[in-house]
Amino acid sequence: MKTFLRNFRFLSLIILLLILSNCQVEENSVIKNTSLKYNIKNLTQNEIATNLKIVENINALSKNKNNAIGKTIPYNELGFTIRTDFAKYIEKGEYNSYTFSTVQKYSENIKNVLFSKNENGEYDAFLVEYNYNKQELLNSSPDKLIEKTKITPININLKKSSTAKIKIMAPIWVCKYEYEYIDTGDLRGSGNEQYEWVLKFSECVVINADVIESSNTTSGSGTTTYTTSGSFTNSGGSGGSIATTPTPSMYDDDELVKISVVKTKLNTGGQQSRFLDQNGQIAFEVYDYITNEMFSSESITFSKEIINQMILNPGLYFNINSSSKSPSNIDLSKVTPSPIDPSETNHDLKIKFKCIFDKLIQSPKFKELFLDMFGENKRLNVIFDIANVENNRSGKTVTNQTNPLNNTITIDTDILASGDNMSIVKTIIHECIHAYLNLKLCDPSIGMSIPTLANMDVYSCINEYYNDFSSGQNQHNFIYNMMLPTMETILSQVKDLLVDPTNNAAMLDLNMRIPFDTSPATPFNWNDYYHNLSLSGLQDCSFFKSEIGTLNENGTVIITTIDQTKMQSYNQYNTRGKANITHNCNP
Repeated sequence: MKTFLRNFRFLSLIILLLILSNCQVEENSVIKNTSLKYNIKNLTQNEIATNLKIVENINALSKNKNNAIGKTIPYNELGFTIRTDFAKYIEKGEYNSYTFSTVQKYSENIKNVLFSKNENGEYDAFLVEYNYNKQELLNSSPDKLIEKTKITPININLKKSSTAKIKIMAPIWVCKYEYEYIDTGDLRGSGNEQYEWVLKFSECVVINADVIESSNTTSGSGTTTYTTSGSFTNSGGSGGSIATTPTPSMYDDDELVKISVVKTKLNTGGQQSRFLDQNGQIAFEVYDYITNEMFSSESITFSKEIINQMILNPGLYFNINSSSKSPSNIDLSKVTPSPIDPSETNHDLKIKFKCIFDKLIQSPKFKELFLDMFGENKRLNVIFDIANVENNRSGKTVTNQTNPLNNTITIDTDILASGDNMSIVKTIIHECIHAYLNLKLCDPSIGMSIPTLANMDVYSCINEYYNDFSSGQNQHNFIYNMMLPTMETILSQVKDLLVDPTNNAAMLDLNMRIPFDTSPATPFNWNDYYHNLSLSGLQDCSFFKSEIGTLNENGTVIITTIDQTKMQSYNQYNTRGKANITHNCNP
């Protein structure tokens, strides 16, 4: 008879578990909520530390109540490490919760530790385990992930000694829960509001609960509602619910080691250390860079400087490798193609731009773009973008008047879509020069003198020879007289990277007829091509008009000719280059 009763109880438990589990799936829901019902914030370690009750709970988990909150806390009883220097904070009225990620590999399902405020003003601790990983969370819509989530209360007795054993209760919880897709109020450009999920648990029932001090559950197998002090009843959440948000692990163990190495080698201060902790991808790029450079003093100094610029200019994200090979700190975030969304705007153009730019930074002269002329490379901050540029221009440069170190260079969509590789790379070089000259006009104290003009200061040179770059005596005159040799050298260094051998042979087979169309044929000459390509875009300046001639606004029709040989050379080399040089860039 006793055996029958035990079997009956066991069968009843299984049936109840199945019923409750089925109810859970039926009651799950997802709501896209734009009313800011909840407030969600990212908290740093210093912000977390202002809540002494959270610190007390975290230290209790580490079994060391006397130490201040650390960066990570090993939790051996559950087999994971908690990241305690970052938390997702959810708030609604008097209710709030803190969600911490755990150190995991990206392929592992997300596992969080949640501290949820109860009606007594204390915090209950929970282990929240999702059935999807970070990549699945990022790539799936909310309604695709409405599946079973396991939550387990963690009993933390703050009154016990630091050697007390931390216990877990309730191996299985069955709850009603729902996701709300919340607009956090953070904007990333028009139409790109930042949404995050809030996961609400309510009406939870415990299966096979263990007996733990301060719990009202009974021993043995059975079913009971969890009633440990203030977990659900009249809590500050939404009608007796607990709120959290899926928080993937920021870094795995190997990545934490890399961040530590970077901070040690750079001897970072508090602000730099916090920045690296919160921007792991930048730390990993720095790690790769300084290790490839064998931790040279130059690489260490450069890395610290570029990190400082990102701290001073929130929102800028400099590519370490590209910047180290460029005359400027380079932000490629707007022109980097998405690895998962080929339908994004300008996706193919981004691929082409990145390919060409990667070739450009292999030119040693490009890194020293301003060194020969100005005696110093003053590093600008350059953001690259792709868009339609007005007035048939191939590119434009906009300098931040408040902080002239910050410049945005926009490359026209048309030249990227239909232009040849060499014309595109010339446009990038041309616009980088504009960025530097804009800087000098905004802040004449920045930059060095020009050795070739008896060490005349750049600003004095601009005022004396180019009339402050005003109409008719503009920056193009300066480029015409001062920068052409440097541009030609850079073009010569990247030509073989952008023009394959077959295309190169075809170019050398071209016949040029200069100074007239009836002149005897002469072979195509790459050096002449570099010079005339560098002149393109300068046809509006007075020196071009006085030495070569005048073209129409589009540069396609000759209005007047001053030097027939130069004009014919300019037209033929640019026309034949655009028509015959490859438009495809091979990575």
